[in-house]
Amino acid sequence: MAADADGFVESENVTIAYRWADGKIDRMPELASELVRRQVAVLVTAGDAGALAAKAATTVIPIVFHSGTPGEGGPCRQPRSAGRQHDGGQLLRRRNSI
Repeated sequence: MAADADGFVESENVTIAYRWADGKIDRMPELASELVRRQVAVLVTAGDAGALAAKAATTVIPIVFHSGTPGEGGPCRQPRSAGRQHDGGQLLRRRNSI
């Protein structure tokens, strides 16, 4: 296993707990709550539905989500800057920068 630039090595000093909704958006709140109960350090998700479920499950754990959706709206409602957006709380949005 190779370390990344920050020195994290999966199964050595970081554990990644993967969860999949299998296209069933109604499962998102259950999956987010499960990860919150595990007391993870950060929640990472793709799309607005996962970010909203994570935001509803915790007010403490940081949430990073990826969205390529243009325009305003979604979990973060502040102007975009350099492909990233922050809601002033625990949400950080990362957009496609293609």
